[in-house]
Amino acid sequence: MLIPIQCEYYALEGLTQLRNNIGLVQRSLNPVLEISTILLTMFDARTRLAREVADEVRRAFPDRVLETSIPRSVRISEAPSHGETVMTYDPGNSGALSYLQAARELSEGHEARVRQAAEAAQAAQVADEAPGAAEDEAPTPAPAPGVSVQEPAAAEEPAPVEAQDGPEERPEPQGGPSDVVDLRTGPLDLRGSWTPDRSTRGQRRAAGGRS
Repeated sequence: MLIPIQCEYYALEGLTQLRNNIGLVQRSLNPVLEISTILLTMFDARTRLAREVADEVRRAFPDRVLETSIPRSVRISEAPSHGETVMTYDPGNSGALSYLQAARELSEGHEARVRQAAEAAQAAQVADEAPGAAEDEAPTPAPAPGVSVQEPAAAEEPAPVEAQDGPEERPEPQGGPSDVVDLRTGPLDLRGSWTPDRSTRGQRRAAGGRS
């Protein structure tokens, strides 16, 4: 909401009443209604009353009062009687130039507010995503004064196995050497005794006949 206010005492009292009415509207009808800009009009720098009213308004609304104020001008009062605005009635008048400057300042302020709103929304989005990142990456506690922090030692790589010269050792069969059967003495009897082979029995008979 843009409020033009004359630099007069009763205008200052009316601004106070208007502010109370805006609070009633916010509570009952429109919660987002607010005073966005205040424009000082009919400002006469020659009078102390005008300066005091302007200072009081700027003190009450430091970030909403435009730096440009519209001076008191007869041309601004004459323009409506001719069915024109001061911009067409007397474009070079100080009042017309002040309105142009106020419009430029209002446009720049709107762009700044839009930029600030976008930055605030982006900051809020980053703040919403920050807790998840904080849980994933816990901060490293700072060391106490005078305490040196040692870096963890690097893991040692295993030394390469050198090839040994000589005959390759073959693995022994399961069960050990005692389980190997010597075919020259005969097969092993499961009952724990040795039984001669048939070929060995025939050789013995031949040897006995010869003797």
